[in-house]
Amino acid sequence: MRKLESRNTMIVPITAALGSRPARGKFFLTSTEFGGGAKVGGAKVGGAKVGGAKVGAKKSARASGHAWPKQPGGPAAMRLEEEGDPYRFTFGLLYLFTLLLYARPNDLIPAMGTFPLAKIVAIIAPFAYIYAQYRLGKPVIKWTIEVKMVIVMLLLAVIFTPFAASPGDSVATLNEVFIKTVIIFILIIGVVNTRERLRAIIKLTVLCGTWLAVFAIKSYATGNFTMKGDRIEGLVGGMFGNPNDLAAALNMLIPLAVTLALMSAGGARLLYGGCALLLFCGVMVTSSRAGFITLAAISGVMLWKFGRGSRPSVTLATLAASVLLFSVFSGAYRSRLMTIFDPNSDASGSAQQRAALLERGLDLSLRHPIIGLGIGNFHIYSIREKVAHNGYVETAAELGMIGLLAYLIIILAPLRALAKIERQRIKPGARADLDAKYLSIGLQTALIAYMINSFFLSIQYLWYLYYAAGFAVALRLIYAAEKAAQASEGKAAAPSNRFRLGNLWKSTPLKPAGSLWPAYRMSGSPAVREGAISN
Repeated sequence: MRKLESRNTMIVPITAALGSRPARGKFFLTSTEFGGGAKVGGAKVGGAKVGGAKVGAKKSARASGHAWPKQPGGPAAMRLEEEGDPYRFTFGLLYLFTLLLYARPNDLIPAMGTFPLAKIVAIIAPFAYIYAQYRLGKPVIKWTIEVKMVIVMLLLAVIFTPFAASPGDSVATLNEVFIKTVIIFILIIGVVNTRERLRAIIKLTVLCGTWLAVFAIKSYATGNFTMKGDRIEGLVGGMFGNPNDLAAALNMLIPLAVTLALMSAGGARLLYGGCALLLFCGVMVTSSRAGFITLAAISGVMLWKFGRGSRPSVTLATLAASVLLFSVFSGAYRSRLMTIFDPNSDASGSAQQRAALLERGLDLSLRHPIIGLGIGNFHIYSIREKVAHNGYVETAAELGMIGLLAYLIIILAPLRALAKIERQRIKPGARADLDAKYLSIGLQTALIAYMINSFFLSIQYLWYLYYAAGFAVALRLIYAAEKAAQASEGKAAAPSNRFRLGNLWKSTPLKPAGSLWPAYRMSGSPAVREGAISN
């Protein structure tokens, strides 16, 4: 008999075959065969040909589809993940950037001048993330549907820039706003990969928003009406300076504060409950009509979703508090709110102007359905250099109908996934599942707040949507990973009740004792073999 060594055969241990991992380090996920799968019988097994052909590794890792050449995968990457957290530094930078976004130290500390601290952090963070992915040999970007749609919007903005009436305005909007927004959105999805990190960054945004709300309330209480003599302005500039923009930001944080209160206990619950109340009052003192409409809408959503079992009492308490708050505001604010129902009664002409801008925006959208005006160029075709005050219309006019579709998918796709998490049955005592449900409801309500605000504000390129959508996608990925891990653990721990009869016959389940014959009549019964039944 010929020896095994003399045959043209490669012997692969079963344990090695079962424990093999797909090749890491691809920018795009591929099939098992591409770049390092195990294919037996005249094909490659881990890069080697078997079955009468040459056996050898490929000269270049890039030739087999690796994003990072000469980068070890499998056990080496697993050891690296186990030794420490490779994303700790990147998450720290993301956390710092979020703090700088809300605090805006250049506005608070004149000595800083125009020093671009936030921009520096925004540049370092993606490089730190890419380096972490390089060390692990993992894909750089998680290509979720939301990320793809953001990239579509970015590509359309770049493609339409040469055709824009003012390419300089398009370049400025890209460099100063949208590119940074896209980078941070991708980082949130890639780095916020645990519940602890998700809760930490949500806590930061809620506390920072509460800080802004406190100063807004202080300005109102002291009569510091710096905008046209009858409205307050935000403590810092940027997207928190205009009272309408400030109201939009605070509205999106109210459901997150309520979520944190429900997830916490003791003093922490009181803290976040107080934050929710301060954010509520902060929206009211902005005298924003869009903010008031959004506040009423999200209050109804939260009452319906969070107040199950006690909806009548909670509804009455909320209505009473709203009436009390409404009564303490000035007659000018009440008159301003009345213009929601009668726009022609607005003495300032703001409501009438917005109606005219909406009509102009719809006309421009229909006239440029394929090639848009270009990002940041709507004001050139508008009335008195005004923005559209409608995110949907302005997106359609500047990026075309394809851009509008991508924008809508970014908003609606997370809502669908969050609704699935909310509908999951919760087992008694499963606190993690209950927290996931609370988070899903809070993020749904935050996205609904953005949807309503976007009908009145041109905020489609700013941070509002992309932080909330990034948190929603991160929760979806975290929840899916946890459920997959639980399923694999349950499958591994499940006992086998099947006979091993070989390869020619299917194994059949063991019949329960006493179904047709008593167990002691079955000669092959485990009870007889183990001596459990004695004659």
